[in-house]
Amino acid sequence: MLWYHTNDLLEDEDFLVRVQEQLDLVQTFMGWEFAIMGFVSEDIFTRVAAAGLPLALVPRRESPCSHTINQEPGTVFMLPNMEKDWRFKETPNVAQYGMRSYAGAQLRCKALTGETIALGSLCIASNSPQPPLSPVQQTALVRFADLITADIVSHSREGRRRQRHYMARLLAERRTDDPENTESHIVDILREVYPNVSIGIHESFDGTLPLPNHSPISISEVTDGLWEDSEYIDELIRTQNHHKLETSRTVRAIVYPCQTYPVVKYLIVASNQIQLVFDDVDSYFVDKCAASLTKIIHEASLRDALKAKEQFLRGITHQLRTPIHGILGSCDLLAEELAQRKVLMDGFGRPGTAPSSIINTIRDSGRELMSTVNNMLKLNRFIHHAEIGVSRKTWGLQALTSIEADIIHEVHQAIPEHELPDIPILFENHLASDDTLTTMDLSLLKECLQSLILNALFYTTQGAVIIVISAPPDSSRLTVDVKDTGCGIAQVDHARIFEAFEKVDSFSRGAGLGLTLAAKIAALMDGELKLVASSQEPNRHGSHFRAEFQRPSFACPIVRAPPLRSLHPNIPSTFHVVRAPGQRLELVSHFASCLTHLGFTQVGSPQESFAIVTYTPDADIFKKLIKTVDPGHISICLIPTNSAESPRHMDRVRFFSGPFLSSRLQEILKDADQIYQRIKSEASLGRAATQTSEDDICRISKLDLRSTPIDPDPVALLVDDNAVNLSILRMYCEKRQIPYSMAVNGQEAVDQFKASLRKGPRINLIFMDLQMPILDGAEATQQIRDIEKESTLARSCVFIVTGQDSSKDKARSFSVGADEFYVKPTSVRTLDRGVGEYFPMFAERVCKLKPKVI
Repeated sequence: MLWYHTNDLLEDEDFLVRVQEQLDLVQTFMGWEFAIMGFVSEDIFTRVAAAGLPLALVPRRESPCSHTINQEPGTVFMLPNMEKDWRFKETPNVAQYGMRSYAGAQLRCKALTGETIALGSLCIASNSPQPPLSPVQQTALVRFADLITADIVSHSREGRRRQRHYMARLLAERRTDDPENTESHIVDILREVYPNVSIGIHESFDGTLPLPNHSPISISEVTDGLWEDSEYIDELIRTQNHHKLETSRTVRAIVYPCQTYPVVKYLIVASNQIQLVFDDVDSYFVDKCAASLTKIIHEASLRDALKAKEQFLRGITHQLRTPIHGILGSCDLLAEELAQRKVLMDGFGRPGTAPSSIINTIRDSGRELMSTVNNMLKLNRFIHHAEIGVSRKTWGLQALTSIEADIIHEVHQAIPEHELPDIPILFENHLASDDTLTTMDLSLLKECLQSLILNALFYTTQGAVIIVISAPPDSSRLTVDVKDTGCGIAQVDHARIFEAFEKVDSFSRGAGLGLTLAAKIAALMDGELKLVASSQEPNRHGSHFRAEFQRPSFACPIVRAPPLRSLHPNIPSTFHVVRAPGQRLELVSHFASCLTHLGFTQVGSPQESFAIVTYTPDADIFKKLIKTVDPGHISICLIPTNSAESPRHMDRVRFFSGPFLSSRLQEILKDADQIYQRIKSEASLGRAATQTSEDDICRISKLDLRSTPIDPDPVALLVDDNAVNLSILRMYCEKRQIPYSMAVNGQEAVDQFKASLRKGPRINLIFMDLQMPILDGAEATQQIRDIEKESTLARSCVFIVTGQDSSKDKARSFSVGADEFYVKPTSVRTLDRGVGEYFPMFAERVCKLKPKVI
């Protein structure tokens, strides 16, 4: 208690001034010559304050105060005439300095155990014999001593409070996230607080802890992080009294665990200073240091584990997709080859199973396996996102149009072209056209919606898939409704469809992870996914899912854009819907809803309004529907994306194929506005609108998204370190009559590209893998772009064809100049479509080369 409460007290000048004032008061009240307050340690008596005497350090054996502290608490030790007391008459105070009378009271305080401990004494003395103190004087002296003791304890507590605040500030200011220097950083902080102690991090294998100059101690001996060798300290006090207590052996320690795996480690602050007493403040501080160390170590371990996990997933993704790519690519090429030989359906003239059936079985099995692998990898990736938290990104709401295009692109990647159902997809965007910002994560939002749309397409064979995007006026949430006209979900299955590997129809394609992924992503983005409604009734079957994201943090609009209706002044402000018997109305109903949202008005009469005609494959019925339309106005008909039976060459009927993105709907209105403007112009010139060229008015309208052609014919460079993938690309080029050269790593690709510039023909189409030795695909693409820039050459087309599907890989690829990003397995049709977008003459030629493949 003495060491604890008096630590650093003699350095506090304000406290010493207060005590001196109290001593002066005691001397005046008692009327003796001297008043002294001091502490009694193991070897000396320290005069902290004195009235009438100088401050001094007195050997304990020579001070009467060493007797005072051994008296009964609350009593006064009195010596009326020290010259006659054998214990003191030979001491320097009496023999040399003439002290004759003494009276002292303990500076006493109570320990937590209830024991009274004496820190020192408050005493009065005189150089002449004095009568014993009266009871009143004795009580007053004891009370004065208690007041001074209370100040000492209060000073100690305030000092510990300041120390704790200092420790907390030190931890906050010196915080580090560097795992490599964590241990030294924490040790430096502790050494700043405890400059003369031993600080270390030690492993424990058998439940014991090593201490400097001490035998190992059991962890069970540590209480609330503190340990003290009480027996040894007591032994020192007994055997070395009247000497300064010193030892090289550890007598106290603060111990806290800082690592539990793979080995248990403890942060240990050990001291051999008898006078240094640790308390709950020290324990708290070391505990916080250990916790900080634990956190950083855990985070470093987690980062290492996640890095290892990411490397494993990248490797396994590549290793899984590569052979599947080989299987599916070979199937496509074999099917084409057999179709050219006209043996795909009929076989080789012998009875048995048709080759097309066998090829389709291999192809379907490969795609089912790839779908399962993709979904499992995605599920694992989003569990990882949930563990580490979602990164927040700022994006404009106007970018939702690009989100729509990206989603449709991913859907086409997930479902082969010939398997895409003739189901139109329509995005009904009810968000304001203001330049608004939010902090949602675009990549996660796209993944969530893609899973919902794929689920809808898998179970829908007729009708449409509608995606409605909206937000309330207060912008407190973002709502995305996905409606389909599929088979519907029974009431008993409503709960289990969100569980992993659960499907309504066990024979349907997919692993049953789509809705699980969508639900987990929604929850990760502070939202939820729920089934709003589902019906299995005839002519009303379908499902309605809703993903709702809370607090999307929309920014306030700065400049409000003009209503879209005002951008098309030539179109009538009203429209009416023409229904086809036996056809689902979801597509036209939601298109009508979009028009209403944009400022148009739906009416029931065909007069003075343009028409939205429901598509039907029956040409005769469709012609009857057109006859009901006002001949002075045009009709708009939305047709399925892959519809083979599209009505053609009908007067003032505009046919538009999906998918119907927000940008596509604007394109439809722009097209209609131009037609009405042309009609008005012709009318003003006195020419009948019916004289308008049939080729100008009656056509199937398709939005042309192709880039400017680069060269009339492609010259390819095939880059892949896998022999199977390289063989598939080689066979593809040979089938499509594309000249090619090959490389097995990025460096070879750069060298081949340079060589083509010198010798020709120049390479203008590159199929580039990402994960390769020596130089990866992204680095090779960057170098090729740099060469083109330095030589002022037109850009070649770079198609990344890889087994990696992470957003990081995709972003990196586009950042270095890739034009397309394909994830293996990539079908032959997908490659045809991609190459055809950049080389129009190739698209025309390949249509003649390809036989119809079932």
